[in-house]
Formats: sequence, structure tokens, C-alpha cells
Amino acid sequence: MKVIVKNIPVRYNGDRYEKGKSLEIEKKHFDDKLFSRSEEDDQDLDYFDLSTEKLKKVSNDDLKAFLEKESIDYPSNAVKEELIKLIRGEE
Repeated sequence: MKVIVKNIPVRYNGDRYEKGKSLEIEKKHFDDKLFSRSEEDDQDLDYFDLSTEKLKKVSNDDLKAFLEKESIDYPSNAVKEELIKLIRGEE
């Protein structure tokens, strides 16, 4: 998966990556404290296929962006649980 380094430099496979640099990592190594998903990677991600537990790890902004991409309306003040219910079709 393609990610972007957040705030602190990271080492991956022996290479050092500074803040803002993008790299390709295995999904099992993704940590949202260290990386953000690249927009290229997010375009391929289908949140409809993710479990509620995995959706809880996705940022509210990313959930809202997915809902907008899918033309699903949501209240502007919606909290994460409400956004997840919309994605999961549990309203």
C-alpha cells in the first residue's frame, strides 16, 4: 500500500523516510500514528468491505471523503459511529 510519512522520520526495509515522503509498505505494517494513506491508495480502498473494527481505525475525514465519493449524505456534525453505520448500511 502507498503511504506518506506523517511527523517523524521512519525506517522501512533499511531505508530512512522523512516527513512528507511517500513509500510502499505491506498492509500489515501500516500504523496510522506514523503514516497516512496516499490518495492513490485511498482510491482503491472500498470501505464497504471493511469490518466495523477496521472502520473505527479510519479517520473521520477519510470516512467522510468515502461517503462523498459514494454520494451518500451525512450530517456535517456526524461522529465516527454514525459515519460507520452509514457505510455499513445500519441506519
